[in-house]
Amino acid sequence: MAFDLHIQACQRCSKLFRRVRSPFCSACLDLIEEEFVVIRDYLTEHRGAGIGQVADQTGVPEKTILYLVREGRLSFGTLGEAFQCERCGALIQEGRFCDRCVGALRKEFLSSENTSGRSDDTAAPDLELYTGMHIRKPRDS
Repeated sequence: MAFDLHIQACQRCSKLFRRVRSPFCSACLDLIEEEFVVIRDYLTEHRGAGIGQVADQTGVPEKTILYLVREGRLSFGTLGEAFQCERCGALIQEGRFCDRCVGALRKEFLSSENTSGRSDDTAAPDLELYTGMHIRKPRDS
C-alpha cells in the first residue's frame, strides 16, 4: 500500500510540510491570517486603498495581499488595480478567473454533470461592484 504524503516546500518560508489544502505551512497560514486581520482593519478605515498603499501602510507583503485576493478574501473594485485571469489572461479585480472563463468552466462542469445524470441550475451570485480594494462581502449560503 503506497502513501501519497503530498510533501512540498512552503511557498512563503520554504519549510517542508505535508500539504493538505494550502501551499503554505501551518505557521505561515497563521501569519497570513494575522496579516489578513491587519489588512481588514486598515481597509475598514481606508476603503478603496490600492495594493501599494495597503502594503506600505500595513507592512503586509504585496504577494500576500495578492494571495488573499486570489483566494477571494479581498477584492479590487472597478477603479482599482487588476491582475490576470489564470485561464485566459484577461484583467480581473478578484478571484482567479474572469467572468467569461467562470461561465465557460461552469458550462463544462454542468455538461459533465449532465452526462453523469445530475444537474445544477444554480446561477452565479450577483456581485456588487466597489471602487478600490475592500473586504469581500460574504456570500449567502
